[in-house]
Amino acid sequence: MAITIPTKTRQALLKAMLTPVVNEINEMFKINNILDRNRTADYVKARTFFFRYCTTRYKLTRNDLGWFTGRDHASVTHGLQTFSNISSYDRIYVDEYTSISTRLDGILNNEPDETLRDFLTEYIRAAPLSKVEEIYIYMINYEPGIMDSLAFILEDQKLETT
Repeated sequence: MAITIPTKTRQALLKAMLTPVVNEINEMFKINNILDRNRTADYVKARTFFFRYCTTRYKLTRNDLGWFTGRDHASVTHGLQTFSNISSYDRIYVDEYTSISTRLDGILNNEPDETLRDFLTEYIRAAPLSKVEEIYIYMINYEPGIMDSLAFILEDQKLETT
């Protein structure tokens, strides 16, 4: 049985998961915001890295990434294809992506995102159990390091109720 998560909940989760990634990529590339409608080379490169990282790490669909970035799935597909094309002949490009991906993994895994933790805490407190189960299963599938955060939240919840 497939679990469907309401659209608003899914969008809130995407925002909580991906905002820290966007912030780090903006900082690494020294650009204002990859979500801007800017087509200069540094923005395009940052977006292609972002699309690749999110589809690899979070297994997000092109529609999800399109919604988050304010583009359609075809733009995301084009960004992923651009990444694939350039990486097929430019070893420096691949090395740069690997370096950035490793840095992102280190940053995002070592410091759990407080926004995501806060969102999940409020959701668990306000939602009926079936919704908690849905969110739990979703996060296990899409956020590899979330188990530690969930354990922390559930421990806090237990302490508050006793």
